[in-house]
Amino acid sequence: MKDRPILKIALALTLLLEIVLVVGVYQVIGPERLIGQTIRIIIQLLLILFIIFQSSNRALFILTAYHILNGLIGFSMENPSISIYHVVIGCVIYFHEELENRFLPKNKTVDKSKSLK
Repeated sequence: MKDRPILKIALALTLLLEIVLVVGVYQVIGPERLIGQTIRIIIQLLLILFIIFQSSNRALFILTAYHILNGLIGFSMENPSISIYHVVIGCVIYFHEELENRFLPKNKTVDKSKSLK
């Protein structure tokens, strides 16, 4: 995987928040939804592993679509903050290359033989 810091941060944030959500749902609701939540995390983890080790654009697109669809479906809920997160993180994952090109400095190599003259 190329050095893609924005994508790595977005993927790590996704996993961290999903684990926090699963723990929160488990504490409030109990084990009824634990199987579905666990399957969702496993699928996301597999997609993230494909993105990292295989540079899979298909897995990147599926993960992006998952987040954006989850966000759009969740806007009908009483508290849309998780929906906003899903839409924003989906956009960050999808447009990570443009964000990195725009906001991160490029490593410009200086030819030392020319600078000495």
